[in-house]
Amino acid sequence: MVKNIIILFTILLCCFVSKAQDIAVIINSTISLQQKTDSLLTLANRQKATGNYAVMEKYLDAANSLLTELNNPETFLRYYSYKGAMLDLQRKDKQQVNELQKALFYIDEVKSPEYKRSTLFFLAKSYWHLREYDSANKYFNLTEKLHNTYKPYNNWYVYAEKALMYQDVENTNLAQTYFWDFADGTTSTA
Repeated sequence: MVKNIIILFTILLCCFVSKAQDIAVIINSTISLQQKTDSLLTLANRQKATGNYAVMEKYLDAANSLLTELNNPETFLRYYSYKGAMLDLQRKDKQQVNELQKALFYIDEVKSPEYKRSTLFFLAKSYWHLREYDSANKYFNLTEKLHNTYKPYNNWYVYAEKALMYQDVENTNLAQTYFWDFADGTTSTA
């Protein structure tokens, strides 16, 4: 019985992998430019979950080739947010800063907070990893401030990262403050 389940699971997995979307099919399709870009970005984000960064980057590169023509600030921000997440997972901090700095050009034009917060947060983390603590703190605070306007609960992960950053520089008092903020979900002073 277990053997049959494993075989069935393997067959389904192979079918799923073999049906991966071909980039050329998407680009040459008759759907709108926005739909093409959204499809490529969605497929890129799915690859992040599997850790398949080479394929994720191919989808991101294909989406990037459409962004200028599309000229949609929210889609630009989404692209840079996904690119920043990928580079964060790969710990390519300098490249991450360079990419996310480009996103700041679009951040004020976008109303939805979703990609703003991830852009600011990943920028903060990359500066922290580069040991540029003032810049890291600036972007952590901007992320916290954004969360306070629409979903304060989301600050838990900002507090956790700030606590680790302050622990890294051996500032025990601030590390402890942010660990407590993380633990009890209170709003700090951004």
